[in-house]
Order: sequence, then C-alpha cells, then structure tokens
Amino acid sequence: MSTGNGQQKNIFGFSTAPSTGADFTPIVKYDARAGRVFRVDRVQGVDGFTGEQVDITAIFRAVFDLENVEVGWMLFAAGQAPSMVLSPLADVASKGFPAQPSTLHKQGVRLLLKLAKACGGDKPVREIASVAKAFLGAIEQLYLTYLDEREKNKDAQGKYQLPVVSLLKTEPVTSGSGAQKSTNYRPTWKIDGWVPRPEDLIYMPAAQAAAAPAAPGAAPATGSTPVPPPPDYSAAKPNLADDFG
Repeated sequence: MSTGNGQQKNIFGFSTAPSTGADFTPIVKYDARAGRVFRVDRVQGVDGFTGEQVDITAIFRAVFDLENVEVGWMLFAAGQAPSMVLSPLADVASKGFPAQPSTLHKQGVRLLLKLAKACGGDKPVREIASVAKAFLGAIEQLYLTYLDEREKNKDAQGKYQLPVVSLLKTEPVTSGSGAQKSTNYRPTWKIDGWVPRPEDLIYMPAAQAAAAPAAPGAAPATGSTPVPPPPDYSAAKPNLADDFG
C-alpha cells in the first residue's frame, strides 16, 4: 500500500523497505596479524551487501575521537555482526566496567574517527574496534599522549581539539612457542597535529550504531616478516584543515 508520496505505508509499526545500508556505521579495521589498516566498504552485490577491504596502510591519516573512547566486551564471530557491550571510558571510574555477556566476549576498545580525503572514500566517518592485544596496547599509549597534550591544544573558544593521527610503523610481537607460536604487529600511532572537531564527526555510542558486517576472508598473513613501515608524513606538514574540512 502506498502513502501517495512513493513510500510504503508502515502497517506493522516498522519499516519493511529493503535496507539501503545507510543505518550501518562503516568501519576501519586494523589487522594485527598482518600489520595493515583496511577501510571496509559495503558493496551491493547480487546476493546483498558484502564487505570490500581497501588497504589504506601507507596513506592512513584520521582525526581520532579520543574524547569518546568506549571500552567493554566484544565478540567477532564469522558470518555475524559484531556483538558489543560497551561503556564510555569516562564513565568506567564511577560506574565500573560493563559485565561480560558471555565467556566468548573479549575486552576491547571502540572509537570513531574521520579519515583524510586521500583514504576516506565516500564515507570518511567510521568506527574502529578491536580486541587484539597489539592494537589495545598501542591505542592506550596514544590515549595517554592525547591526555598529556590536549590542554595545550585548545581552539580559540577554549574547547579541546582532536588529534590527527597517522600510522608511523608496525613492529612484530611474538608470543607462545612451538606450534602455539604466533606473530602479531603492534602499530605505533603518531599525532601529526590537532584540529577542531569536524562537524560530521558526531559521537554515536555502539548501542545506537549498527555495526557493518565483517569483510569476507582475512588479510594476507605476513608470517614472521616485519611489515615495512608506511611513510613518515611529519616532514610533509600537510594542510590538516584541508584534509578534514
């Protein structure tokens, strides 16, 4: 039944129109097994939407919303949307860490970011979330640096600005031994500068944001060979306002 304006009447109290994919928060993925950063784009195929991984490691640059970091429990299961139970980091001290929903859920971190024009595609505002220890240790160090430096980087109105972050290098971290030996790659994030919060970088808690489906397959393994570091952009002194305006 039509409403007369080309839209289907909502008989059941919820939309029956096919999803356009606009209700998903697109993601950026750090693959600790490969030491690479991927932009995961939703692509319409014959059988529905699929995730297409675009390697943006060498050109990665983004405004990180470290003001609204979330921590809690995550479960990434093949063929399923991620399951997340998270709390704002700012609330953990007073309200405590959220309860673990299952023994399969692991502790992780989620935050939003805005990719630079060179690597952002048509949806630059994305989320990044992970339970990988290599990622968590690196993002913790970045967050501590952010806390140390944010007082010196307020805008003209006295508001905190957000850091522009690039990937300086990745380093192999080996754990276990024998058949259980594995190598992950810890990123080193570098703050290139500070900018006012982009107008479209609007904090949305995980509870309100539907996660995009995981991309099919895994990134190519790198074995025990260290991943070459991406270029150091520090000498380039980019126009950050133009990158994220």
